[in-house]
Amino acid sequence: MVKKELLLFFILSIFLCCCKRDVQMFKIHNLNGDKISCFGHGGMGVGFDYPIDTWESIEPVLRIGADGTEMDVQMTRDSVLEAYHNSYLSESTACNGTINDNLWADIESQDTIFLRLIKTKNPDLKLFIYPL
Repeated sequence: MVKKELLLFFILSIFLCCCKRDVQMFKIHNLNGDKISCFGHGGMGVGFDYPIDTWESIEPVLRIGADGTEMDVQMTRDSVLEAYHNSYLSESTACNGTINDNLWADIESQDTIFLRLIKTKNPDLKLFIYPL
């Protein structure tokens, strides 16, 4: 056992002595003052209790200290902005097509799985719609 440990120590010593550290490779160059930021994905992410891009998913990520969160904003045919992650409504709702193929009234009037899930977990949830 001692021979293996000595061999491992010898190999690591050679590896560490032979490697030259390039300081430029470890410098950060970005538009954020060369700082690394921490962002959520649609809030707390897909594994959280609430669907991504909802206030219930976004508020906790900001509360725990993240610098921000990414949201997927799409526009309906009647110019209503809606936070929705998927490309097609049929992926997580009872509607068909894409967000920009539909009017907001058509999407809101459907008893979609997505809206039902949110209303079940928080019946007081208010959907914030911002028409252009």
